[in-house]
Amino acid sequence: MPRSRRYLVDTGEGQMHVRTVGEGGTPLVLLHSQVVSSRWYDYAAPLLAADRLVVMPDRIGYGDSDPADRPLSFPQFAVLTLEALDALDVVTFDASGIHSGGIEAIELAVLAPDRVRRVAAISAPVFTDEERPAIKEAFGPPPELADDGSHLEFAWGWWKSAQPEGVGLDVVQTWLVDHLKAWPNYWWTFGQAIDYPMAEKLPQITQPFMLLVPHDDIHEQTQRAIPLLPEGAEVVDLPTIVNVMGVLTTHVEEVCEHLRRFLG
Repeated sequence: MPRSRRYLVDTGEGQMHVRTVGEGGTPLVLLHSQVVSSRWYDYAAPLLAADRLVVMPDRIGYGDSDPADRPLSFPQFAVLTLEALDALDVVTFDASGIHSGGIEAIELAVLAPDRVRRVAAISAPVFTDEERPAIKEAFGPPPELADDGSHLEFAWGWWKSAQPEGVGLDVVQTWLVDHLKAWPNYWWTFGQAIDYPMAEKLPQITQPFMLLVPHDDIHEQTQRAIPLLPEGAEVVDLPTIVNVMGVLTTHVEEVCEHLRRFLG
């Protein structure tokens, strides 16, 4: 990855860690999913920063940002991201995110339509009231700390089971480290993502919008979003991507090609 700059900027909920790479053009803000951090974009950032500044925040509570002291909603996360961008003198920008990062990109588009130029989301799940309880239970609190280290085995098993073919253990290790940095409250954002009113927010988007649809664990829920998209929105089906952890690793060039075309 080209040399990046790192910043710690003040927000209303503590200091946010932000990395940037590249320069010029319309800045692109890349928003990570829950549990991990901006390092999820290590492979994508060099491809996207060829002709523009790429900005990669660590959401409050994750990565090298300050921990959160309570669950924060995505409208709150979006406000904090705007505060960090203000500190970096980033005014108008494009936004893209994956899974809950896509939720934040959508929230930014609705919250700040005068600042967000274009939006690309990788998945945009619409959960039903019937689905929410079971999904929340599956992504609930972690096990208690254990003398025998079994809680670490739990976290390692989480990421080892998500390892795409062709991705090395060194990459899986970075996901594990981010998971442990956010411990024990990493799961808070899952609940906020599952409760996010996606069906209400999507029609409010006024910017050019692209939805990338991998065939991953929330493919069914993302399919429900398609009829709700704003007029003129572009949908890109990605049937060969069946593991979300492959989106920005084994399929990074394919995904970045779509992003570059749309954002350019």
